[in-house]
Amino acid sequence: MHLGSPRFGRCKTSWLLAVCGLMVAFSSATAEEVTSKQILYSPDVDPPLYLHVDFPPGWQASDNRPVIVFYFGGGWRGGSVKQFKDQAHYLASRGLVAIRVDYRIQSLHKVTPNECVKDAFKSMDYIVAHQDELGIDPNKIIAAGGSAGGHLAACTALTPRAKLLQYESKEEMQPAPRPIAMVLFNPVVSFASIDRLEERLPEKNRKRLVNLISPVLHMEENCPPTIMFFGTKDELIAQGEEFLEKSESLGVRAELVTAEGEKHSFFNRDPWKSRTLYDADVFLQSLGLLDGPATMEKP
Repeated sequence: MHLGSPRFGRCKTSWLLAVCGLMVAFSSATAEEVTSKQILYSPDVDPPLYLHVDFPPGWQASDNRPVIVFYFGGGWRGGSVKQFKDQAHYLASRGLVAIRVDYRIQSLHKVTPNECVKDAFKSMDYIVAHQDELGIDPNKIIAAGGSAGGHLAACTALTPRAKLLQYESKEEMQPAPRPIAMVLFNPVVSFASIDRLEERLPEKNRKRLVNLISPVLHMEENCPPTIMFFGTKDELIAQGEEFLEKSESLGVRAELVTAEGEKHSFFNRDPWKSRTLYDADVFLQSLGLLDGPATMEKP
């Protein structure tokens, strides 16, 4: 299965796994031709935070390439930038600059989700500020991530940045880098619908934060095109449905792809890792952000 031509509004597609143990072979033009680099973007925390960047074959700093920015999952409490390593390497082999962002988590930095959102904005700021070194087009940013990381990705596109960061002066209110597309793997898009999520926010100003960092509450007609992946047995799928319904009412493009019988985080293992990546490739092709057909086998 793959998604069809560009469309606006509602689209829902479901997979049925017909062959157990299906594995998708990647072409030879993958990781061995991709070069990688770690870049310190937040030295003022302990441990410090890095961007893990995969550069495409033939990359030069003078390039002006689209960039995909991944945020890992882990409930804002744990997780690792290793999560999207395979996806980043593949998409770099397809011509994108692929960046995996490390951000503060509760287990290491004693932070709450709203602080993680601040790191997501900080990482985007760094990426845009260093566009010439990274060889990227700041007007072609794709935000991506899974679960809590999907939440952070969606926040970079939809959260009212100025209200969250509470700028002290007009000089600090720089234009926020806004993604033009989102690739979200069972993301959290609302803190309002699940009590245990709301409880992860600080008690002080909790209601205000629930509103500020629930991306679905800030969707407008300029919401970027989005593809979402959910297992049908994931309780968060209701949030995906809400996002899809609101997209329909706004007339913006959103696609929801479901894996029948699968639970949360299903996309971390094959065959689903390959299936979701293939559909993400087709989606990005449809937006003109990838050239030519996928270089991995169609699942």
